[in-house]
Amino acid sequence: MDKNCREQVLERLSHVKREDIIITPHAGIRAAQRNITMEEIYANLLNPSKLAFAEHEGDTEDGKKYCCYFNTSKKRFNLYVIVINNNVTVVTVFEANKKLQRRAEKNAKIPI
Repeated sequence: MDKNCREQVLERLSHVKREDIIITPHAGIRAAQRNITMEEIYANLLNPSKLAFAEHEGDTEDGKKYCCYFNTSKKRFNLYVIVINNNVTVVTVFEANKKLQRRAEKNAKIPI
């Protein structure tokens, strides 16, 4: 896993159109279970001003895989696992709180 790749992801997302975003069935189910709307996912990816941190998870045969942390409030954030190639594929989404984020940061030694 690489350090913060926020700028790299912002550059890649700057060229994305709504029709370039693919939300997998798994991500759609998880979003519904976690009260994250499809519109919120599209909005965050099309206008990623809330992107706080992006971590390169490696390369897959489909493209580059990233974990992207979007701030949704002072106490919460949404994490999207995405794969970027010609399209942006949303693999899964979940919501977490800043307490969990701090714990992950401490254990992983990754500044978020």
